[in-house]
Amino acid sequence: MNTETNPTNSMTKKRLESGIKRTVFTSIIAGSVLFMTGCNDTKEASKDNFKETLNQYLGDSCFLVSDNRRGFPTSFAILPKEKTFLSMKDQWERDAQVRYDALVDLGLLKTEVDTEQSEKTYNLTEAGKTAYTNDGWNSLSSGRAKAGVCVTRFEVDEVLRFTEPSAKNGYTVSRVWYSVSLAKDEQAKQETLFKAFPELTEVLSSQKEQSAILVLMNDQWVHEKSINH
Repeated sequence: MNTETNPTNSMTKKRLESGIKRTVFTSIIAGSVLFMTGCNDTKEASKDNFKETLNQYLGDSCFLVSDNRRGFPTSFAILPKEKTFLSMKDQWERDAQVRYDALVDLGLLKTEVDTEQSEKTYNLTEAGKTAYTNDGWNSLSSGRAKAGVCVTRFEVDEVLRFTEPSAKNGYTVSRVWYSVSLAKDEQAKQETLFKAFPELTEVLSSQKEQSAILVLMNDQWVHEKSINH
């Protein structure tokens, strides 16, 4: 008996086969993406993972201008510009005012002048209150000041090299060398910052390498100073 092919059944079969092929192909692609994503192991000792860890740490760090425990508001005697012979106290106050005036330019401090008392008083603006800290435990300032105004932040330019992870005091650790620059959203301040705080050029020198000890936890690497704080 001759069986006649039904055109409708034939088209349905072709569509079904095509749909199966697309489903299989989509599953392969999805599986590949999942596999590749799974390969991004946050516990791996790699430049990418170390850069992310360091940037997380630097995000909470800053270049801190110390208030030398004076707090705010704080007042300074206005010294005549023509006065050339200065005591150590006068010289310190003149240098401090240069730095504080830079913070005024950056919108972190405001001033009030008392001409009768020949005094200049500095106080925090709203932005300055946000930037002020008395817990500068991870400050990148010289001397690691504890209290003052955070004037700028840093980010990692490049992870240069690192040691093979090894056991130390019950942890797996690696020493990492890296270079830093001003965070991108901070670079507009650069000219003012470098003029008022020349030590920043040392911190950011391309010839100077920063280094840190990173510690492997159960799910990722962390900066050693983040563990004990």
